[in-house]
Amino acid sequence: MERIAEVNRRLALTDLLTGLPNRRHLELYLDRLLADGGGHPFSLAVFDVDDFKGFNHRRGYAEGDRVLAAVGTVVSRACGYSHFAARLGGDEFVVVFTGEQPGRARGAADRMARSVARYTSLSSRGITVSFGLAAMDAGMRRWQDLLAAADRDLRRRRSAARPLPADLGFR
Repeated sequence: MERIAEVNRRLALTDLLTGLPNRRHLELYLDRLLADGGGHPFSLAVFDVDDFKGFNHRRGYAEGDRVLAAVGTVVSRACGYSHFAARLGGDEFVVVFTGEQPGRARGAADRMARSVARYTSLSSRGITVSFGLAAMDAGMRRWQDLLAAADRDLRRRRSAARPLPADLGFR
């Protein structure tokens, strides 16, 4: 009977498509990390598949599922055992960098994004990811604050990278 309970627990905390921990598992992990309060620095990166909605409309949801599974594989491999990766939901993934200063975490997140772009089954489909990063600081009381800060950074970085339209109507 205990084996069934363990299987059910694992299924409840795992995203079936990617095999990564799911959002609930991420929340438990962050709750525990904050409760331990060991004073260790940690940062959180939110990765988002670029134009995933458009990709799904052009190529279909089955192809989109294959992309999400491949992104999960790349992120998981890039994390190894030193960081915690999870699927937040939809086309969003989260990586928690424990014991890393923000600069090193940003470098690691950037390497992960480049790994996604170079992964053959993703690069052949033109798949890239963007990310936002935030470090836990004294002003943050809850992990939700950290997640919101990383999401704001993602939106800021995307808008900074987005080129202006060629014709703005000025002559």
